[in-house]
Amino acid sequence: MEQRARKVLIVGMGAFAQGLASLASRSGATASYDVAMGSRRMLPGRSGLLPGLEDTPVRCLEEALPEADMVILALPASGLPDFVSSYGQQLSGKVVVDVTNPWKSDYAKLGCTAGPDCDVDLENKDVEYKDQLDTTDTSSSWSTKMPPGPPKSTSSSSATWLAGALPSSAAVVKSFSNLSAYTLIHGDPLTEHMKSVAASDSHQAAQAAAELGRAMGLEMRIVASLSYAATLEARQHSLLPAWQWPTWLMATTWLLVHTYSFIRYNYYGNAAWYTVILWITNKSIGWVSLWGMVYTYLPGVLVCWWQLLARRPVVRLPCWLKAWMDARKPLGLLSLFTMLLHLLFSTFLWMPSYYSKLWDKTDVAVVPTINSTGLDAFGLIKGGKVPPGLQVIFADDAYTYSTTNSTTMSTWPVSGPRKQTVAVAALNASHPLEMLTTATNIITLRSKLNWIGESSTLLGIISGVLMGVIALTSMPSITPKMNWREWRLLQSRAGWLAVCTATVHVLLLGAPWWPAAKEDWPAMIPTITLMSTIPPMILLLLKGMLVLPPICIMLSRVRSGKWACRDDAGADPLAHTAVFAIKQH
Repeated sequence: MEQRARKVLIVGMGAFAQGLASLASRSGATASYDVAMGSRRMLPGRSGLLPGLEDTPVRCLEEALPEADMVILALPASGLPDFVSSYGQQLSGKVVVDVTNPWKSDYAKLGCTAGPDCDVDLENKDVEYKDQLDTTDTSSSWSTKMPPGPPKSTSSSSATWLAGALPSSAAVVKSFSNLSAYTLIHGDPLTEHMKSVAASDSHQAAQAAAELGRAMGLEMRIVASLSYAATLEARQHSLLPAWQWPTWLMATTWLLVHTYSFIRYNYYGNAAWYTVILWITNKSIGWVSLWGMVYTYLPGVLVCWWQLLARRPVVRLPCWLKAWMDARKPLGLLSLFTMLLHLLFSTFLWMPSYYSKLWDKTDVAVVPTINSTGLDAFGLIKGGKVPPGLQVIFADDAYTYSTTNSTTMSTWPVSGPRKQTVAVAALNASHPLEMLTTATNIITLRSKLNWIGESSTLLGIISGVLMGVIALTSMPSITPKMNWREWRLLQSRAGWLAVCTATVHVLLLGAPWWPAAKEDWPAMIPTITLMSTIPPMILLLLKGMLVLPPICIMLSRVRSGKWACRDDAGADPLAHTAVFAIKQH
């Protein structure tokens, strides 16, 4: 005898309802299920088809409800009270699937006392109720008479409100709410990995919803408690909870250091106002990137010192430090993001006009009058017409050159109120180029980076590459494939090398000029190369003390238990136990 097709009614005509119908059709679920859509606007005795959903007829809601075994409420949460008041009694003995994700206003309309702000675990994607979980039972559960099951849950969610508003024989399931309409419409069940949960106080109802999900190509997990609906609903309205305070910290830091840079270079340093657009921004972004590394690696160092001073292999951290430890990945990725911006901005600013101290200065020959017949590809006089060892530049309307001794000449302008000047001396008057003069110690188009410029550039690139590699290894698709030694090598040792190279990069750019503080620092405001490197140097000092004898030996003995502090007899054995599972929201 041919088994009757199990009937599923999708209540609603919106994007989500059409997405469910589309996925059921594309996955082949309609071969085992009689799927239909229900609409109040469809007249009795009539049905229709939507383009692309030829396997899913649109039926009159009043006629389709009594025939359905399972009813999926693809409605806005605000529309649930009206639907229940009109059709609630017709849902008796049926599996009712709630897919809504209510907003705060919806919870108020439903009369719930909590909602997305309730204290639930927003981070744990793999919560398993192993005592209540069973995915091996594949027997049919489509009888219209459901077992009574456990008492209704009292957690605040649209699903539990629905369970209390419907007849007691209706079994409410919270499922598919983590999926978007776009995923349902465009997802490929053959190649894409889509997951969902079926949560219900009735195991048979949850199993029925899970069977439908598997028929549509979804990976389903059963949670035998409708109270889990509060967690499902809350996490759909959370906005990057793990990134919120790290982002605020980095943004606030940038605002403060950008203001400091503006005051130093624009207000007191008399730099042009428009340099705040890119030049000053590049300085502050680089500063934030370096401090972001400090924010990332400092909590781990503090925990190591805490273990050493307390002489305990594990310590119970206060909430603020635990939250800081959990935020290291977002802080590291934000530091990488700002570093990439710094590298990009520096690429466009990498010229002697902005960084004159990084270029070699040479002697040149100056010709007041341009004679284009003697120019080479660089716009300079051909080498055969210039005395050996000299380059040639030309005077133009912006500058005036003189053949007298000890005369000054402006060349590449440098940042700040000072002008770069060089001495000019007359050449032998018998030279064939008329009025040819020499200028010493200036930057020309042929000048190359000096050793400071090349070293700082190399270290900055190395630090950026290391941070990029660390970010790649933290991706969910790569992390599970690494063993502990590989993870420690890349996340710890490579990370500390990135901190070292970034710090030395900044020190090279500024430390050689720190002794000239009295003359060069406007209003005695320290340069940002000094201010930005103080925290990372303190961090490296604390880390260096931990990895060098004798402190490293002492820390190793504490962690191994050989030098650990012993609890007194009768003391609470959990008082000092480290807590890892709690989540900070």
